[in-house]
Amino acid sequence: MAKIYTPEEARLELRIGRSRFYKLLREGKIKALRNGRRYLIPESSIQAFIKTELAVQKNKEGE
Repeated sequence: MAKIYTPEEARLELRIGRSRFYKLLREGKIKALRNGRRYLIPESSIQAFIKTELAVQKNKEGE
């Protein structure tokens, strides 16, 4: 079964600030499930975000 993170746990995994984390959630760059007012972030969403960010950085370096 896949691991599910709370926003705080996911933010700490990514080592980013709270404001930036919630901004990424609002923008849809980190996919999350909603359970009422609570966000639940699957591990696969964190991995997908990291892959996307690495690809963006690689493209910027190639320019």
